[in-house]
Amino acid sequence: MVYTTDKVLELLVSMSEEKFRAFSAGLMGKEVKMLGVRLPKLRKLSKQIAKEDSFLYLDETEIIAGQSYMEEIMLYGMVISQIKTNIEVLFPYIDKYVAQIDNWSTCDSFCSGLKQTKQQMGEMWDYLQSYLCSNKEYHIRFAVVMFINYYISEEYIDKLLKTFDEIHHEGYYVKMAVAWALSICLVKYWDKTIAYMESEDNHLDDFTYIKALQKGRESLCLTAEQKQYLKELKGKRK
Repeated sequence: MVYTTDKVLELLVSMSEEKFRAFSAGLMGKEVKMLGVRLPKLRKLSKQIAKEDSFLYLDETEIIAGQSYMEEIMLYGMVISQIKTNIEVLFPYIDKYVAQIDNWSTCDSFCSGLKQTKQQMGEMWDYLQSYLCSNKEYHIRFAVVMFINYYISEEYIDKLLKTFDEIHHEGYYVKMAVAWALSICLVKYWDKTIAYMESEDNHLDDFTYIKALQKGRESLCLTAEQKQYLKELKGKRK
C-alpha cells in the first residue's frame, strides 16, 4: 500500500471515536483539531508505514499545525521513532515535526518515542542545543522533555543543572517542563540538585522554582524529611 496523505487520513478517520475525541480535547488546554484516534491504533499504523515505505511517507507527507489533524502530526512523529538508522539521518525529519508542535501532547509523546537517542546520546545532545537557543516555546520544551526522557543520569546531571539555569523563557509550557525536570533530578540526584536549588546564585524565576519544589513534594520517591525541607525552601522564596 502507498501511504499517501489522503489514504492515511482515510485510515485515521476509520479509527476515530467521537467520545474519545471529546474527552481528549478536554485535556489539551486549548482548541486542537483532532479526530479522536487512540494511541495504540496510531502506533500500530506507524509500524505498518515504517515497515513498508517509511522515508517515502516522511518525504511526501505534509504536516501543518492548525490545518492537519493532531493525529496526522503525531503519526508522522511515530513513524520517525520506528526507523532504526543513524540518528543524524533523522534530524531533518525531526526538525519538520518539531516545527509543527503547538501543544504539550504532540511534544511529549514524540520525545518518549525517540528511543534511538539511547544509541547516540552525544549526537542528540549536540543537536538539541540549537533548540535551546530558540525563542519558540515548544522548541525549548522539546529539548527539555528530551532531557527528561534520556539525560537525567550521572554523566549529564551537572550539564543539565547548568542548562536549566540558563533557560529564560516566559512560556508556561517551558517553565512547567523545567520544573518537571528539576523535580526528577531531586529524586535521582538529591544532593547535587538540592545544592543548586539552595544556591542564591541560581537564576530560576519564582514560578519555575516553586513549581519544581511542589512537584518534588508530590513525588512518592522522596522521604518525609526531604519533602519538609522542600516546603521550607519554598517558604524562603515567597
